[in-house]
Amino acid sequence: MTDFGYKYFMYFATFHLTSTDNEELLIPNFGFNCSPKLIRKKGQKHYDPKVSTTIKNFLLEFFIRNPHLPVLYLCDTEEDLAENRHRTFKKWGQEISKTIPISIHECGQAYFEAGFFSSILVRTDFEEKEKYVGAFYHSLKEFFPDIG
Repeated sequence: MTDFGYKYFMYFATFHLTSTDNEELLIPNFGFNCSPKLIRKKGQKHYDPKVSTTIKNFLLEFFIRNPHLPVLYLCDTEEDLAENRHRTFKKWGQEISKTIPISIHECGQAYFEAGFFSSILVRTDFEEKEKYVGAFYHSLKEFFPDIG
């Protein structure tokens, strides 16, 4: 429960990526939502440091317990705030990377311009890092053949 009376729920769902060899890779897709629904407009600030701290600690613990799993984040486009969500998630990833070795790979400018924001976080010491990062980019091209 936040200072503003909101409850946040964090979850993982399984997402399917396809490698360049057409191998299907299952990856955790991280998400969270707020109850009751937090309605705000672009540019309007609603900051509660407890939310940020809780989510970063949740992700940090996930990577400590699961060093062999990358994490996908697909930004919700609701309320036209996908870009803001992307920047926030990237910042959290950068802060987590000060504690454990992770790298952040973003979908790229062409996707950003089309309104799609996504990234994959992966431990740099994960032996299959390149395979999953490559599958992330390959899957983007499959899902959005007209972008990039």
